[in-house]
Amino acid sequence: MIVTAIRVRQPIGDFFVSVLPAELLVGRVNNRPRSSKIEKNENVQRVFSEKRINEIADFSRDPQSTFPTPIILALDSAVVKEVECNFNLGTDTSEMNLFCFDIPDSGVIGDVLDGQHRVLGLERSDTRKDFELPVIFMFDLSLDDKAFVFSIINSKQTPVSGSLIYDLFELSEYRSPQKTCHYIAQSLNSTKGPFFGRLKMLGRKEEHHGSSKVMLSQGTFASRLEELITKNPMEDARLIKVDGELQDDPRCPLRKYFKSGDDKSILKIVTNYFSAAEVVFENEWKDDSGSFVIRKSVGYTALIIVFRHVLEEGFQARDLTLDFFTKKFRSFKDNLQGTALTSAEFPSSGAGAILLAKKLLNVETLLYSVSEAPDIADVRLEN
Repeated sequence: MIVTAIRVRQPIGDFFVSVLPAELLVGRVNNRPRSSKIEKNENVQRVFSEKRINEIADFSRDPQSTFPTPIILALDSAVVKEVECNFNLGTDTSEMNLFCFDIPDSGVIGDVLDGQHRVLGLERSDTRKDFELPVIFMFDLSLDDKAFVFSIINSKQTPVSGSLIYDLFELSEYRSPQKTCHYIAQSLNSTKGPFFGRLKMLGRKEEHHGSSKVMLSQGTFASRLEELITKNPMEDARLIKVDGELQDDPRCPLRKYFKSGDDKSILKIVTNYFSAAEVVFENEWKDDSGSFVIRKSVGYTALIIVFRHVLEEGFQARDLTLDFFTKKFRSFKDNLQGTALTSAEFPSSGAGAILLAKKLLNVETLLYSVSEAPDIADVRLEN
C-alpha cells in the first residue's frame, strides 16, 4: 500500500504525518508494555488498561465518535520504504514536503509510541472499518529516542478538569447523564438554596454572589450524582443518540426519572434532600472556614451514599418532600451522638466518606441497590 505523508522538521529529526485505515494497524504494530520481569527490557509502553481499551471500543460505536489525535509509530526504513511519488503536480514533491511510503501487505510494520489504547480498543471494536486514523511516522529511532518521545508526551500533558468536561455537555444537542448532572449542578449553584454560589463551576474558585466560600467542584458534584443515574454514562449517551433503549438498573435509584426525560423532578428531589441537610446541620453547612467536612468532597460523597438509603425509604412511602428528608436528617444527627463533622474524625478519602455514611445511617453494611422507583406522579415532592 502506497501512502502519502507530509514531512515535518523538528530538532529530534524529520517525521511524517499521514493517514492509515484503522484495520491496517490492527495486528500490524507492536504494543509492548515495559516490565520489570524482562531481563533485557527495551519496551517503553505503559501496562495496558483493560478498562480503557473497553471504553474506547464502546466509544467507537458512538455516532459522534472521533479519534483526531495521531497515533505515533516508530518505523524501520528497511520495512516501510520511501518510494517515488507519481503525482502530476508539475513540481518536485519534495519541495512541497510530500513524500510517499510503501507499507507492506503483511507483517509487523513498527512499534506504537503513543496511542496504544486507541489501537487496542479499535482492534476490539466491530466498527474499526469506519475509521481512518491520523498517524505520525518516526523512522529509525534509537531506544533512547523512543523512550524520550513516549515519556515527554505523557509527562507534559495537562489533564482537562472534570468540571470543564461536564460543563461542555451543555453544548450537546442530545440528552445524556452528563448533561443532566451539569444542568442540576448549574441550577443549584445559581438558585437560592443549599448550593447557591457554593460550587466551583469549571473547577475554578470564583466570586459567586459576593458570599460564601466554595469547597466542592462542579466535576465532583456531577460525577457523584451521576452514580444515582447510571453505571455507564458514555453508553447511555450513545444509546440516546441512536434511539436505543436504556436498560433498568437497581443500583441507580434515579434512573427511572432520567429514562423518562424528567430532569426537573430529579432536580427537585436533589434540592429537597440537600436542603434538609442544610436545615439540620445549619451551623456546619453555613461555616465557610473549612472546619467541617459536610460541604467538602468527603462529606458530599458520604451524603450521596446516604441518599441511596433514603431514596429506598422515600420510594416505599411515596414521599420525597423536604419534610420527609428533614426528619431523616434529624435521625442522622442523633446517630452521630455528638461526633464532630471534622477532618480529624472523617479524613478526606473514600474510606472517610464510607465511615461518615455508616455513622450517619448507624449501619454496618451499606445499601447499593434499591427497589424500583415509583412513577413520579405517585410521589409527593412538595410539603
